[in-house]
Amino acid sequence: LLRVEDILTELNLQSFRKAKVQTLSKGLKQRVSIGRALLASPSVLLLDEPTSGLDFETTREIYRLLNTMHAAGKTILFTSHRPEEIKNLATRIMVLHKGQVIFDGLPEEYFQSDIHAELYA
Repeated sequence: LLRVEDILTELNLQSFRKAKVQTLSKGLKQRVSIGRALLASPSVLLLDEPTSGLDFETTREIYRLLNTMHAAGKTILFTSHRPEEIKNLATRIMVLHKGQVIFDGLPEEYFQSDIHAELYA
């Protein structure tokens, strides 16, 4: 139970502990989803568009949490279409286009490459 309390605190969800998920905002639902994933204490955390539809402040909270987890040694794989999210979170980027890997490298290399410009033109 201590682990649940730690996760609720880390995700700022203490006051929603008895709320029904369907009544929560998108940002709160996203935090609950991340919390559920963390309960299993996975060595690799998979996230699909972790900040999709979230407001600025909640997005910053998610970035902070994921960066803290990464610094603690957690491997985080995530999908994103948002360049600012990639810049804030990624230490390595793999870009798939039409089912093919077209880039695999560092964020700095990707954002300086023609691939980035072509995909977002």
